[in-house]
Amino acid sequence: MLLPQWGKAEIINQKNVSAVNVVTKMDMQVEELTLAWLKKLYPDISFVVEECGGNRQAEQFWLIDTIDSTSHFVRGWPFCSTMLALTNEG
Repeated sequence: MLLPQWGKAEIINQKNVSAVNVVTKMDMQVEELTLAWLKKLYPDISFVVEECGGNRQAEQFWLIDTIDSTSHFVRGWPFCSTMLALTNEG
């Protein structure tokens, strides 16, 4: 899903004045897909996602950044990744 958009993803939002803090359509689409998949597999675990927020006080939660270094992804630079971590009791 991400690879075909690498270097040409559509920017839909700028988080602040910094040119590196952008949100793409792919950020949102992959986030939705990832959340749906994890909710189905692990319905009792909370989420903290970059674009939508979440509950950092939960005992257990998935910490997700669907495109870490989105500005690099948009430019087609290889310094980006998808990050997913399960935190348990901090």
